[in-house]
Amino acid sequence: MLKERAKEVALLVAVCDSALLCGAFLGAYEVRFRLLSTWFPAPPILDISHYLWLLLLSVPSFYLLFGACGVYDSLRTKPLWDLPLLMAKPIALGGLFLGSVIFVVQAKYFSRSLFALFLAIFYLITLVEKITIRLSQRHVRRKGFNYRSVLIVGINEGALRIADALSRNREYGFKVIGFLNGYGQDYVQADNYKVLGSVEDLEQVIDRQIVDEIIFALPVDELARSEAKIVKCEEIGVKIHIRADFARSIFARAYLGSVSGIPILTLASTPHAATDIVLKRLVDVVVSTLGLVLSAPLFAVTAALIKMESQGPVLFRQVRSGLNGRRFVLLKFRSMNHDAEHQRLALEERNEMSGPVFKLQDDPRVTRVGAWLRRISLDELPQLWNVLRGDMSLVGPRPPLPSEVQKYERWQRRRLSMKPGITCLWQVNGRNDIDFDEWMKLDMEYIDNWSLVLDFKILARTVPAVLFSRGAQ
Repeated sequence: MLKERAKEVALLVAVCDSALLCGAFLGAYEVRFRLLSTWFPAPPILDISHYLWLLLLSVPSFYLLFGACGVYDSLRTKPLWDLPLLMAKPIALGGLFLGSVIFVVQAKYFSRSLFALFLAIFYLITLVEKITIRLSQRHVRRKGFNYRSVLIVGINEGALRIADALSRNREYGFKVIGFLNGYGQDYVQADNYKVLGSVEDLEQVIDRQIVDEIIFALPVDELARSEAKIVKCEEIGVKIHIRADFARSIFARAYLGSVSGIPILTLASTPHAATDIVLKRLVDVVVSTLGLVLSAPLFAVTAALIKMESQGPVLFRQVRSGLNGRRFVLLKFRSMNHDAEHQRLALEERNEMSGPVFKLQDDPRVTRVGAWLRRISLDELPQLWNVLRGDMSLVGPRPPLPSEVQKYERWQRRRLSMKPGITCLWQVNGRNDIDFDEWMKLDMEYIDNWSLVLDFKILARTVPAVLFSRGAQ
């Protein structure tokens, strides 16, 4: 369960290292041929394009060397004073390799001082990067952020060892919220941890608490009795781990990990491909940032139109349920009267949507500007800020109200197992023309078949769906 998160971080750091490598090369060129040429004679100044072949060779070379020397292993447990030597080794080896290549090909007019500056700058900025990452991780975790909540089922020596390992090593990023007694256990105490009930109370505990992952630490002979409980967890998309002190696996979609040397068998009914998930987040950050910058004039015009027509704030803020039930404030351009929430109760009997969702085609609360914003989905534009913050993604199931989640059937709760999005299969297949059950099935289809390619297809289909206002209200 720890290796998944380590892979995500390693990929992101590798991308940053490649960017820093390019920056170091450009910086070295400017320093050697612009700043230092006055005091130190330089060889004939060639355009930087003559040196790009070395940069192209450096990127894969240092990536492989960093990986081989352990730079992309988890740095969470390494002391800060180990980092200078850790970074020096691959950069020194890379310098020897690239210097040998320069010698073999006998590159004309290649400045040795340029090459030395390149290595020195690259070493310094990557060292600063690694120290910053290490200190940032420590600070964020100490502040109580970026944790995943873990519930442990079963109280025994192995279960307590897992809990102690996760609690002692805060840099792992997990918080043990409590234990559940196993079968036949009469509320055994779990040292300093909370006992939230027994395994029979599992569904109720999940409904009450924010639970990201569950570890079944029951004896092997009791796992068969837990099959129904595991299925219940899978229904709502909570990630499951099983303490695997045995070699064989009888579960589909399972993979092995470990916590402090203790084997853990993980069952995931939601996507867990670390590389793709990191790339999805990278796309979210880049697109939302560009979208917010480029749409700034549109924000100003829309805000002015809203204020001119009716009183009240420009932005409508509403608490929604996000990943695994986490609550966040969703932003939209206000498309209704400022007291629309108070008027909803009187309109409930006119609801045209099945299930625990309220939709009304000719909603009297919608303003003229609001109707136009909704028709082209412009009211959703501020949610780019929610995407940039990490509460939402560009593509994913639409975030529901907490009151709606309380009315879900258990299988429908699994739509909360992926980060909510601005657009989704429901959005591009007719939106309000689709009933609630079909909407839920489309969300499950998205979760079960998720890939980056599917996200890009949905984004591509969103454009014509918005332009032609299919199913918009």
